[in-house]
Amino acid sequence: MPNWALGLPANPEPWQRELAEGLAARLAQLSPAAQSAPVAILEGMSPTPDQRYCPLSLELAAGRAFPEAPVFEACADWQGLRAQIATWGYATGVGKHWLPVVWTRHGPLYGEAISRPAGPASPYHQPTHWRDAQRQALYALAHTLLRHLQAPPSVYLIQFDYRQEPIFDRLWPYPGRPALASVGVQDPDLLTCQVCCWLDRPIRDLRIHPGVTWVEPAQPTPCEL
Repeated sequence: MPNWALGLPANPEPWQRELAEGLAARLAQLSPAAQSAPVAILEGMSPTPDQRYCPLSLELAAGRAFPEAPVFEACADWQGLRAQIATWGYATGVGKHWLPVVWTRHGPLYGEAISRPAGPASPYHQPTHWRDAQRQALYALAHTLLRHLQAPPSVYLIQFDYRQEPIFDRLWPYPGRPALASVGVQDPDLLTCQVCCWLDRPIRDLRIHPGVTWVEPAQPTPCEL
């Protein structure tokens, strides 16, 4: 069984440490191997050959061998990914919402969207309310893209906007900073979902806890129209 190593950049930001520590704790809980060998959190360091490397930054994937490397490479070339999306008839541009997709061997599970309802400096919030037709259009985009990339099981975040139709920004192949908003809100949260994908554990459903506040997506400013 693998020794797990989570990759962070040198001098990571506090949220990056929070993400890595949350994933490490869930690995220790769900993986017998992680219980016997502590999960390594590598800050600006390369993994050893016996470690199952899981980078939590696109920049850390270059030149390293791990199962998700081809998808990380595609996501790092975000301009190329936008160009590919455009050939399918989708608009592209800057997005300020994130659609979580738990891509399992048995099919996708779509989480409720995450946003920053009070602006780019405000906290991330899940869930954000979208109409059913908008959801279905986003799900179709996500499904087409992840199938095209032959994506392995993982939690993916589709960064997007929506004005009459989906606007694709970029794809994140791991549960980045917005995913922390799911902790205490979604069951299982996106960090637990990521560990289940790594361990090939089943995930049957994604549920928002009762009593959680739903927010409406922020309206575009006049300069964005």
